[in-house]
Order: sequence, then structure tokens, then C-alpha cells
Amino acid sequence: MRSLNNTEKIKFYVPERTDLVIRRDAEHFEIYKPNGTEVNLNRFLSMLIVGYYNSYKQERNETAEAIKETVAPYLRSNKQKEELTEQLMDHVILPEVSRRKGKQSIPMSLKPTYDTDPIITEINQSLVGTNDYISQYLRRMLMSYCEKPIYEREKIIFKEKVELLESACSSGRELSFSTTTNPQMIHHVIPYELTHGSEERFNYLLGQEYVEAFKQNMAVSYRLCRINRPSYGLSSGTLDEAIKQKLEKTKKCSPQYAINDETETCVRLSEKGQQSFQMIYFGRPTVSRKEKAEDGSMLYYFQSSTDQVYRYFIRFNAGEAEVLYPEQLRDNLRKFYEAAFRVYKSKNG
Repeated sequence: MRSLNNTEKIKFYVPERTDLVIRRDAEHFEIYKPNGTEVNLNRFLSMLIVGYYNSYKQERNETAEAIKETVAPYLRSNKQKEELTEQLMDHVILPEVSRRKGKQSIPMSLKPTYDTDPIITEINQSLVGTNDYISQYLRRMLMSYCEKPIYEREKIIFKEKVELLESACSSGRELSFSTTTNPQMIHHVIPYELTHGSEERFNYLLGQEYVEAFKQNMAVSYRLCRINRPSYGLSSGTLDEAIKQKLEKTKKCSPQYAINDETETCVRLSEKGQQSFQMIYFGRPTVSRKEKAEDGSMLYYFQSSTDQVYRYFIRFNAGEAEVLYPEQLRDNLRKFYEAAFRVYKSKNG
């Protein structure tokens, strides 16, 4: 068994914002310890380094070359060009933060693993003869990572998984996988696209799957971080044209909620309900049309998944929104509020 070259923890300091983004991402991407509740920060940092090192190195080199070309007309010496480039890279592009504990810097540490050990060794070798340190290099890498939108950061963390899923989408090859929420159930999916929502949040795999409960193929959506051990299936598959149209509609409305019917939803919104609709942005279903009702309220119509409409409007205050149809959705919301009422009533004796 290969032994680790780097066994000691690497300690460094990062800006407060970087620390906040890293810890939130570890939670958002569900990188937990075996107890399922505590974030595994070292594992997350290891996944980040493995997923981002090569891209970061390339991005850094490209930025450095662009700086050199910019300053070339003003400096004759190649040494001056190199020194100025390094100064701009390390103090302007990604400014340094204090190595000591302070209000603007947070301590962080990385314990090398078998996956990160060769990368740490390579970084250390690249820094020989310079005034740079591995701690500074990692700090800059993390700061660069945190500048990217969250859906790109998620792809970095799950880089190997993303490459397999995107390859399957391109080839139309069937995928087999379980999910972290139900590891015992194996899904066989013809992939369509790995995409993210309009809010630029998380990534979802859209595809077609035969659902035994309904005895038919259906449009499905699986969140990237919850796809567990994906592998190629035994054969390629063909998407049903009707399913493909539903997947396109799902992608436009909200990749989180697969659309499998053409049911229209009508919701009556009071004046305060309309204000809430403008304020509650995340997860908001796409409006297909609006009409003014006789009582002065507004009727909002949606072609989105009824599950999305349900999960969105249960966040509204009482009286702000009323689902007029479909009846099944209206009944589900009524049951939700009745159950909530019983809970709160029992708490009050």
C-alpha cells in the first residue's frame, strides 16, 4: 500500500467570506461524517483540491500570461516581468490575508489523504526556490473557488461524477445508480442533460426512467450530490419523444421538479400574496398568465410541476394564496394545513 509523503496537517488562514462559503458548500452538497449530521470538512477540502487543482493551475497560468502580455511594452527585463506578474497575481488578483489570527482571517487546516497527497507533493515541488508556501497556495486556490457561482462549485466537488454523467448524456448510454436518500434502490435512467435552475443554484440530472408504480416511462430529476455511485448500464437507450418534451419543459420551469403532466394550476393571490410572490424568489414556479378577479385579487396560472407549486405556496402566510385547481393539489394543501392546525392545537392543550 502506498504511504503518504505528507502526514502533518497543513494549517493556513482564509478570509471570513471564504470560510463561510466553504462551510456552507460542505453542508449544501451534503458532505457529512458517518453520523449524517456533522459536516466532514477535511473530506470536502480534499474533494475540492482533487476537483479543482488542474483547472486552477491552468486558470492561474492563463491569467499570468495575460498580465505578462499587458506589461511587456513597459518593461524590458524578463525578470521584472516575472516579478511584477507574481506581485499582481498574489496581491491584486487574489489579495493575501494575514497568516495570524485576526478579525479578517479564519484558521483552517487540511490533513492530506491518499487522494490529495500527490497533489500536495506536486505543489510543494513547484514552490521550491520561491518565496511562496503551500499554505498560501491553498488559500489562494480556495479563494478562487469561492468566486465561482454555486452550480460551478458543485461540479468541481463532484468532478469525476460529473464527467461520467455528461459523457452518458452525450452518448445516450443508460445509467445505473442509487441515491444517498435510498441506497438500497437501484435506478436505471436514460440520461438527457445535467443542468441547473434559473436561480443558478444546484445541478440536476434529467432523464427517463421506467417507474414501476405507474407502469410507464416517466421524466425524472435527480440532484447531483445525491446520485450515489453511478455507472454505465448494459445498453444504450432511446428517449421517448413525449418524455423529451417534458424534460425540456422541466428544464425551463425548474430542473428540481420533473413535469409528467400538462395540468394547469390556478392560484388566487391577495394583495399581500402578490407581495410575497415577489419576495419569495427561490423555487418560484414560472407564471404562464395572470388575470384580475372580480374581487380585486389576482389569478396566477402555472404549467409547472404541481409538486413545485405545492412546496412553494406552503411558505405563504394564511390567506395570501388559495389554489383553485387542480382539485388534487387543493386537497393536498388543505390536508397540510389541517395537520398543522392539529399539531399546534395539541401543543396549546
